[in-house]
Formats: sequence, structure tokens, C-alpha cells
Amino acid sequence: MHMIEIIEEYGVELKRASDDQLWSLLDGYISLRAMDTKRTLDLLHYASATLLGCTHLASWDRRHFNSRVEKRVNRVNSSRGLTTLKVGDPITVARYLGIG
Repeated sequence: MHMIEIIEEYGVELKRASDDQLWSLLDGYISLRAMDTKRTLDLLHYASATLLGCTHLASWDRRHFNSRVEKRVNRVNSSRGLTTLKVGDPITVARYLGIG
């Protein structure tokens, strides 16, 4: 399928997070040492998902997308009144959502 067809079929809503909010949240994660600073791109995934209002984040990368990091990220999110994320591999997230 083409991306446009998928967006239309599933009613995907495209959003954009504010750059200032994104960098501020990323700084919060780094300050709390949610993950090694070498993994900034992974932390950007967490921050983007949070700011876009996602409730779940799926990745096959269990080393950097796991319950340990989830707890640290959610500590920052909670302190800022932001969304709590559930993180896991795609199969686990599908189970969380009741679709797998």
C-alpha cells in the first residue's frame, strides 16, 4: 500500500510537536539520566511520542525501549503533566492495546 492510502484507511492524524517543547523535554530526560546521552535519538522518539499524545511506543530495540527507561521517562512526563507512555516490542504493545 502507498502511505497516503494507509493514512486514509486508518484515519492517521499527522501532527507536529513544537521544537522548543521537544528540546525541553529531551533535556529533562537527559537530566534524569533516562538513558545514556549517546542514545539521544532514542530519547527523541520518547519525547516526540509524548508530545504528540501517544500512549504507547513500540520498538524491536528492547535494549533502549524497555520498562527501565519507560519508568524514567514517565517520571519526567508526570512531573510536567504529560502523557504516560507504555513501551515495548510491537507484539507486547499490541497485547497492551488488545489487538494482538
